[in-house]
Parts: sequence; structure tokens; C-alpha cells
Amino acid sequence: MTGTLEQNLAQAPGRPRLIAPVHWLVSPRVDLCWILGSVAVAYLMFTAWQLGWASPAVLTAVWIFGFHGPHFWGTVSRTYLDSEERRKRGRLLSGSLLWFLLGPIMVGASLLLEPVTGSRGIEMLFLMFAAVWAYHHVVKQHFGFMALYRAKAQEFGRGEFLFHKWYLIVSLWLPAVIVLANNHHWLLGIPWLHSLRAWLGDSFIIAAGANTALVCTAGFVVLQVLFATHLIWRAARGRGVNLAETLLVLASVPLHWFVLASLFEASPNALDNFMFVPILTIYHNIQYHGLIWHYNTRRYRIDPNPGRHGLAVPLNRTLLRYAICGVLFAVIASGLGHYTSALFTRPWAPLFVGLTWGFAFVHYYLDSKIWHVRQDKNLRSALGFPEPSTP
Repeated sequence: MTGTLEQNLAQAPGRPRLIAPVHWLVSPRVDLCWILGSVAVAYLMFTAWQLGWASPAVLTAVWIFGFHGPHFWGTVSRTYLDSEERRKRGRLLSGSLLWFLLGPIMVGASLLLEPVTGSRGIEMLFLMFAAVWAYHHVVKQHFGFMALYRAKAQEFGRGEFLFHKWYLIVSLWLPAVIVLANNHHWLLGIPWLHSLRAWLGDSFIIAAGANTALVCTAGFVVLQVLFATHLIWRAARGRGVNLAETLLVLASVPLHWFVLASLFEASPNALDNFMFVPILTIYHNIQYHGLIWHYNTRRYRIDPNPGRHGLAVPLNRTLLRYAICGVLFAVIASGLGHYTSALFTRPWAPLFVGLTWGFAFVHYYLDSKIWHVRQDKNLRSALGFPEPSTP
């Protein structure tokens, strides 16, 4: 047998057990408030939108300045403003700034070629890339928390890990694919379909989209049955269900389905068609704030030499100070890009939008690099993870 004694015992058949010993990421109160229970804020925003308690414009502004932009600040304060992180990850941090060039280059090329091509296809391609990466970033964060909960419970079995990983990622992506396939104006607006529209015809593409939506719906149902069956199998084998991980699934998967299902048919109001963005992302934002604040508390308050972290220490000393800095940063990172059309005229507006997407790209890219607890001893210490056992 390989692996730790705890792993081998956990995988061995035993008496049926419904729930395994619970391993919270921080504590029951923090996890249920910030990481799991904060999904209630997304449902509240969804309800406010559906019942007309607030307009989409107001809800979007609350999201941008109160939650979304400030969560970019969390990454900046944890990396660029931390002297120790700059010393350790200098090449990564400086190289990440190149993402600011992608938008201006692609949008600029699109504007230059527009008189020749008669369209701004490269700009459309850039915006589609940005939208796909933004959604996938939310999906990957939910998986990241799943991985953290599994690591906290010392569940390192590769087969089960891969099944849970792809179950979650595919379950969160399928509703988005259904929305795209069902909404004709979005489906026909995909850049690479423009050349096919004249050849295949719009009706063929629309029918193909409808069939794709049906297949994805069936796939989603099958995935949920498989996952539920696997949980029953775990309980029957005596391993019990990983409660924290399962609560994360129950928070994220139904949210994505219910919110995106409300958009399976396009709304006459263009802004309504994009309301899934703030609703789904606000849960992701609050999760991230909870993780960052836990990291800040342990990293900067208990460090015997906090001065080595530079500005990250005074700017994160209190939750209020962190929040104020986050809102101010949101005005730059998200607000200017969102309201650019009112501030600039063509061609500067699309170029500036492309530039401000760089804040999001840097955040997405760095987040994929800086939260690997198994490779980062300092991160394990800051998050309160035990050192990995030696087989």
C-alpha cells in the first residue's frame, strides 16, 4: 500500500457513515459566512433583479464598486505591494503586466483594418476571449476551493480528485454553453461563425445551437446523478461525505444553473442579458475576499517581522482600511473601463476598454499561480495548512 496511514484507512471499506470528520478551511463561522453561505448574496441579487426591486444598472454598479473591483485589490495588495512577494516572484509579477498590452493591440489592429475588412472582427474576438476567461476564472476559483477543502481533509486520491474536478468544471460550464446556444443573437455573433453563415444559413446554425443545448441539458442531468451516486458510494464504504466540499458544490452548481436558466431565452433588454455576470461573480468575489482577509490576518499580523512585507501591512491592517482601498482601486480598475463610453469618444473608447481589461487579466493570471498550497510553504503557514505527510 502507498500513501499515508490516514489515506489508506480512509479508502478502506468500513461501516456506513454519512459524514466524514469535517475539516473547515478557516473555521465553521468564517467558512459558512464568507466561502459557502455568501452564495445567499448572489441569490438576493438574483431576486432583486427578477422582482424589479432594483434596475440592472444599479445592481451592476453595486457589484462593480462594492465587490468586483475591490477583489482585484486583494490580489494587488497580496502581490505587488508585498515586498517579500516582489522579491520572491519578481519575474512573475513583472511579466504579468504584459497582459495590459493584449487589449490595445487587438482592438487597435481591429480599428486599423476596419476600412479594409468592413468589420471589427478582431475586437469581437478579443471581447469573446475576455468573456470566456472571465467566466472560466469564476469556475476555476470554485474548483480551487474544492481542492483546498480536499487538501485540508487529506484526501489526495487521484482518481476521485479528477472526477470531482471535472464534474464541477463541466457542471458550471454546461449552463453557460446552453445560454450561448439558445440565444440566437449571441450564437450568430460568434466571430468564426460569420464566414459560415452565408454557407450554412442562419436557420441551420440556430437549429444546431438548439440541439447542442438539448445535449448539454442531458449531460448536466447525468453529471448530477453520477456525483450523487458517488457520494452514496462513499457513505456506504464508510468514508462518509466530505461535508465542506459538498456544501461548496451545493452552493455553486445550483446557482449557475438557476441564474443561467433564466437567460435561456433572450430578453428584449440588452442589459438584462448580461445580469448573470454580476450575480454569479458576486459570490466569487465574496469568497475571494474571505480567503484574502484570512491570509492577511495570518500573514501580516502574526509575522514576527512584518516590516519585510512593505505597504501590504499598513494597507491591510484593518478590514475597514482594506475595504476603503478596495473601493478606491475599483474606480480605476473596473469603473473607468465600464463607463468609458461616457468619458471618451471613438476610437479612444474601445482602446481604453481594451487597456482596462488588463487589470482583470493580471488578476486571472496571478490567481492561477499564487494559491498552490502544496508548492508554497509560506502559503501553507499563512492558511493554517499542516505540512504534507511523507509516504
